[in-house]
Amino acid sequence: MNLFIMMGKGLVGLFWLGEGLNLFQVFPKEVSGIYHILAVTILAIHWVEAVLASRMWAQSWIEPKYEKMQILVFGVFHILALRGRQRKGSRK
Repeated sequence: MNLFIMMGKGLVGLFWLGEGLNLFQVFPKEVSGIYHILAVTILAIHWVEAVLASRMWAQSWIEPKYEKMQILVFGVFHILALRGRQRKGSRK
C-alpha cells in the first residue's frame, strides 16, 4: 500500500510541477487553458477533502496546518497515508 501511495503522490507532484511550468506559458494556449481549469478543479476537490478530513481527524493531528497543506497538494493519497498511520497507532 505504501508503494501505491508514494507513486500516487509522485504523479500528483508531477501534475503540480507541470502547472507551475504552465504559469510561465510553456504549453500551447489550448493546452494551457485546459491545464489551468483542471488545476483549479483539482485544487477545489482537494480543498473539500481537507475540510472533511479536518473535521474528522483534526484532534489527532500533531501539525494540523501541515496535514491540511499535504491534503491540498496530494489529496486522497495523503488521506490514505493518514489512515495508515492512524491504524498503526491504534494497534499499539
